[in-house]
Amino acid sequence: MSTVVVIGAGISGLSCALNLADARPDLTIRVLEASDRLGGTILTERSDGWVCEAGPGDFVDRDPSTRRLIERLNLSDELITAGNAIRRRYIRHQGTLHSFPDSPTAVQKTKLLSEKGRLRFQFSPVLPAVREDQTVSEFAAAHLGDEAASVLLDPIVAGIYAGNPNELSARSVLPRLVNLAESGRRVCDALIGQGQGKLGQGSMISISGGMGRLIEALETELRDRVERNRPVVSITRGIGNWRVGVGGDNPEVIEADAVVSTLHGPAATHLLGSLNPEIEENLKEIPSAPVAVVHLGFNKKDLQRALDGFGYLIPSSEGGPVLGVKWTTSIFPKGRAPEGHVLMQVYVGGTRDPELATDEAGSILAARKEIAETLHIETKPVHVRVFTHRVGIPQYLRGHIKRVTAIESALSSLPGIYLAGTSLHGVGINACTTQSEEIAKKIVSTLPAKVASTNQAHLSLA
Repeated sequence: MSTVVVIGAGISGLSCALNLADARPDLTIRVLEASDRLGGTILTERSDGWVCEAGPGDFVDRDPSTRRLIERLNLSDELITAGNAIRRRYIRHQGTLHSFPDSPTAVQKTKLLSEKGRLRFQFSPVLPAVREDQTVSEFAAAHLGDEAASVLLDPIVAGIYAGNPNELSARSVLPRLVNLAESGRRVCDALIGQGQGKLGQGSMISISGGMGRLIEALETELRDRVERNRPVVSITRGIGNWRVGVGGDNPEVIEADAVVSTLHGPAATHLLGSLNPEIEENLKEIPSAPVAVVHLGFNKKDLQRALDGFGYLIPSSEGGPVLGVKWTTSIFPKGRAPEGHVLMQVYVGGTRDPELATDEAGSILAARKEIAETLHIETKPVHVRVFTHRVGIPQYLRGHIKRVTAIESALSSLPGIYLAGTSLHGVGINACTTQSEEIAKKIVSTLPAKVASTNQAHLSLA
């Protein structure tokens, strides 16, 4: 019987394990989690009517992999889709909130850009493809103009990657826009919702009880295949297989036919780098940006303005450690806060202030200062919860695609070793489930079936 070890019990590891278990009941699957909690960055805390997400509280429904997983877990009846309010988004510019210009008419009227900046944006040219890997700032300035690059695209990228647009690879973090440009279409049309390639394609979806329900359902399905407090300390070659060293209170060495690592940052570099210097060298070049997610709950009567949209993002040119503010109860009006209250999430740190992101008290102060200055809410919040992500979000810097190619080439020389998670191909839930599904397919096609029951699959990986 073949054994597959999955390292890490976040959404990538758990979904990969379930795909494998469904497609190949003959496999021995062991999911090893170093901590005593499953889910990775996904964690839903429910308390006195407040539903607070530590990490992603929704996903953009682009690739069908996440939907397939949810259907497999019988959670479809619990899905909730964000309402039309999320189409109204704001940018904080010079201390004031301005609607994101999402139509040609709105571009003509917006005060986010000067007259010169509006004209440059509206009459953006179609440019020939560029071979080199441009940064987000370079790409945006070429296609939209300097002003729009700074005020419109900079905060969007910061809201997803918490990174610096002067360093992030446009091809890696904005692949749809780059592909759009290289196919001879205008990037500005995507930003204002015109034509194909629209930046906001895909519905924003969550689960009524929070995204933690997804992890709870995965745990129920996988049962004893998941092992807590089982840190993996080494991966070495065996005789025709791999030897996975496990530390903790009950150390052991597991003989595995395939190993899927979902780790990123120093942990991934330590484990996989020891197998091939090319992997180590390139993983070291993928840093991370720590982020704090501060939840602030208020009584509606204390608001100075209606929270009539998704929330707002803050360009780096504005300064300060806050990346943006998400109006949680505007996006999902039911079940996120007690009756008569509102909940918002303030994102602090990233590359703008990585040290503050690891300081809970400092992050709360920064969040409250931002809310007071921009939304004029001076009253003390009735609910506060902060989640700190010390490893944070991987940064796909200029040259990321070359690094990915080098890593995947090196992995191809290590049959049975796979890298999932957020290190290479995207940081959202949808990207993670898609990659995990693909890796499960590869393992299924590689490991020989040993019992007849392998045809009895709950989830098709075809």
